[in-house]
Amino acid sequence: MNSKFNKEKLFKKLNAQNIFWSYNVNSVEDISDALLIEHCLIYSDIPEIKMLFQIFPFKFIKEVWVKRVVPDKRYDKLNYYLGKIFFGIDEINLFLEQKLAAESRFERLKQLS
Repeated sequence: MNSKFNKEKLFKKLNAQNIFWSYNVNSVEDISDALLIEHCLIYSDIPEIKMLFQIFPFKFIKEVWVKRVVPDKRYDKLNYYLGKIFFGIDEINLFLEQKLAAESRFERLKQLS
């Protein structure tokens, strides 16, 4: 199976679970890869997350996770789980603390000035 077919299959699976309820989407072309990855990591289960790693490069999935999911404090427990299980980060608490500090509002404002 090719990556595009798997991506479409994953999208259909997630869409059937109403994961994209707040978006007007009819096909996988209606959303970005980053949004697909973000919503899959947050709202889906292990089989769907495993599919992500068959479709997208590990580095890209991790980048989306770090930029879009890690900064959201609502997902602290999820981030711990994802970091340990899917990204193989042994010192997950330290990793998350460092990423949250780097993404703090103060740090973002410093970058703008």
